[in-house]
Amino acid sequence: MALCWLLMAIYFWREKSVIGSFFLIVLASTDFRLSGRDPTEALAGAVDAQVLFELVAYAIVGVNCAWLLLSQRLDKTRLTLNELGLLLYASLAISSLLWSAVPLYSLVRSCQLAVLALLAYTAVRVLSPKEAMKALGKAVVISVVLFAVLGVLFPHTESDRFGWLSQTPGGAAVFLGLAVVFLASDALDPAYQAQGRRLLVWLLSMFCFLVVMATQTRSVVAAVPIVLTVVLVVRYLSTRTVRLAATSVVTFAVLAILAVALFPYGLADVVESLARSNSAISQYVMREQSTYEFTGLSGRIELWAVVWDLFLARPLFGYGYLASRSVLAEAVPWAGYAHNALGQSLLDFGLLGSTVLWFTMFRTLYLTRPTNTNKLDPEGSQVRITVLGVVLFLFGMGIFGASFAGEPSIFVLVAYLSATTVEKVYGSGEIAFSG
Repeated sequence: MALCWLLMAIYFWREKSVIGSFFLIVLASTDFRLSGRDPTEALAGAVDAQVLFELVAYAIVGVNCAWLLLSQRLDKTRLTLNELGLLLYASLAISSLLWSAVPLYSLVRSCQLAVLALLAYTAVRVLSPKEAMKALGKAVVISVVLFAVLGVLFPHTESDRFGWLSQTPGGAAVFLGLAVVFLASDALDPAYQAQGRRLLVWLLSMFCFLVVMATQTRSVVAAVPIVLTVVLVVRYLSTRTVRLAATSVVTFAVLAILAVALFPYGLADVVESLARSNSAISQYVMREQSTYEFTGLSGRIELWAVVWDLFLARPLFGYGYLASRSVLAEAVPWAGYAHNALGQSLLDFGLLGSTVLWFTMFRTLYLTRPTNTNKLDPEGSQVRITVLGVVLFLFGMGIFGASFAGEPSIFVLVAYLSATTVEKVYGSGEIAFSG
């Protein structure tokens, strides 16, 4: 039904077809398999209903974008610096099949990545930057709420799966956390104050965050309040106060890291005492893990050591887009990816592609900084707040997951659309191409 609706929308309602594309990407990013699947099956070219749906969904979105670019009177001759970075990154992904450990897999995934870059490019030209971010946020929120309801109505039988469709607890929590950030950013929009919808938005935010807590995904439970605090500080405090607060937070973080590095045994003692406690908080935080498992970040510390060794073996170009999974699975069978955005990008593209990706994302974050211009433009200020929230959240998820450096998904699209919208509002770098 969703595919039929989108095909009609492409022809009759072009703006709605962009919104429909957002929904398709959300659905394609959701794992609805009713049984577990070995991550290496995809590398071997195995196709099931999930893979087939992803391929069809991305093909329709790609055709939709191409049709809009050909039929609409869009500014197709100018690329911003961020858009150029995303285009270069997608080109590197496609080119990586030349040295990829699994060429066919890299080719398919890189084509999907190019579709997401094309969708971000098209969306900000069919819709305004604010409308594009709001449409993407609505697609995420509506889908997440429906998924959560489905999870209650149709709980999964496997003990290691969460209660909606076939999502793992961590995967469900990241979806929900992103929805909370979108909702909270919308609640700060002055337009909602006039329309009286802020209460509903905050109630939906609380509902989503409660489900996040039910997943017991510690990274998301910690990241969401931190991100919302930063967004509120930037939204309501002066530029000077924001800079002072940012300096204080960075200083505290550096001191905390130094303390943990210099006194690791003190940290182990604290965790050990927490593990021995029978309080509800300790049981929630520890999740029945041992001190070794907790301090080792559920095996990630050892995994990152392997990732570093693999990166040093091919530091310039990496192993090809997402093809590093085949190499990583031989060393760490349980790890389908690097469980870190920087580590994943280094494995896939080496220093070359990682530099392009991280420069674009850090520049996106830089463009959200508070300035006097932001305060004079209500629409631009709202875009800045939304982009700041979602990009900070994606950076946080990139500590323990692939985030925007992983396989094509709604999280990659959120990063790409954030990069294009914020520069359309505030960026000054446009590169003209004659044609």
